[in-house]
Amino acid sequence: MIRLLSEANRKAKQQIRNGTIVLFSALLGAGILGILAVRWGSKAQQAQKNIERANLENLKFKSAKQQFEIKVKSAKQQAQIAKNQAQQATLEAKSAQKQAQIEKNKAQIAKNQAQQANLEVKSAKEQAQKNAQIAKNQAQKAQEIAERAKLEFNSAKKQAEIQKKNALFAKDEAQKAQKIAQQENLKARLIKNQSKWAKEELLTLTDLSQLAGELQNRNLISESNEVLRQVGLSFRVEDYNLKQAMLLASISQAYQNLKKPDLAQDSIIQSLEYLNIEKNNIISEKGLQIKLLIKLTKGNLAANNNPKQAIKYYQEAYNILKQYPSQTNPFRKNQIITIQDVELVYRELLYFIPNQDLSNLKQQVWDSLKEHLFIELEYFLKAQDWQKADEKTWKLMLLIANTRKKTGSIPILQKDRKKHTLFARISRE
Repeated sequence: MIRLLSEANRKAKQQIRNGTIVLFSALLGAGILGILAVRWGSKAQQAQKNIERANLENLKFKSAKQQFEIKVKSAKQQAQIAKNQAQQATLEAKSAQKQAQIEKNKAQIAKNQAQQANLEVKSAKEQAQKNAQIAKNQAQKAQEIAERAKLEFNSAKKQAEIQKKNALFAKDEAQKAQKIAQQENLKARLIKNQSKWAKEELLTLTDLSQLAGELQNRNLISESNEVLRQVGLSFRVEDYNLKQAMLLASISQAYQNLKKPDLAQDSIIQSLEYLNIEKNNIISEKGLQIKLLIKLTKGNLAANNNPKQAIKYYQEAYNILKQYPSQTNPFRKNQIITIQDVELVYRELLYFIPNQDLSNLKQQVWDSLKEHLFIELEYFLKAQDWQKADEKTWKLMLLIANTRKKTGSIPILQKDRKKHTLFARISRE
């Protein structure tokens, strides 16, 4: 800005000098012309022209002067603006200088801080090196300690293994001794229980023998023979609870045949108590047959006064037959249940299930009975037992004939229930 102002002043002064020179030149020219006019009158006209020309030049000069003054004024204004701008630039320069000084101070502070940080970094680096050396020394010591500990651990481990082997040996010996003690206790308890069981079994067998004799006296030969058959089969049952359940169920059947329902009820309740001791652990063939026999006996007992209970027990017996067909196959020798028992389950269940049964249970039982009768017929034909084969043929014919007397899809059996029970009794004979 200062350079611009100096240049403007220089140009303005130059123009003023040029104008002054022109003015002096004009005046000088006019004086010379006047002298020449006096001296050379002959050249007046030329002089007059020169004067007019001078006047014209003077006018031009005045015009140039005015232009010059205008330019000077403009230059002054430009100079003032330039001056103001220079002052503003000076102020801005001072402000910039102050800001530069502030930045310089900040830079110095940052430099000092950087130097301090460098010192701290250097100090930290030195401290880290010292710490690393200390850590290295400690790690070496820790490694030495770990190695010693490892040696001690291995030694202790070997000792522990030796002690463990000794402890296992001692434990095995203790377990063997405990097992021996338990076995001795079991033997003692077994001997005690066997003595108790033998007495109870003897009483039960005695009762059954007396009931067989009473049935014989009342000319119920097949029922008496069935009681004696059950007594003989009970010796094949090793489990005491199942054996008692079986014998008490047989006693209940005998009391039912002797028309003593109260005693039959007491016996079957005791039978169920022995059966419940086994809970759901009954999976053996004999156990499942005994369970089926008890359910059938309970159903027979409930048939006279509680049809709903009868259906419940007959259906439980039926479910055993369907779930365990191999274990409840009555066609093998020395089976606890008989062919007639299985047939009776089907017939009694059919008798009590209503004809309007919506669960299709009645149809399923009917199909099972028909299949069972065909198997019976085939069994007796193979055995060349023609009398029983004829009997089964007659039953099948009756079954097929009843199929024609049906309501819906299930034959009516209520009228023939006494005949069905009679068939079971005759078959045992």
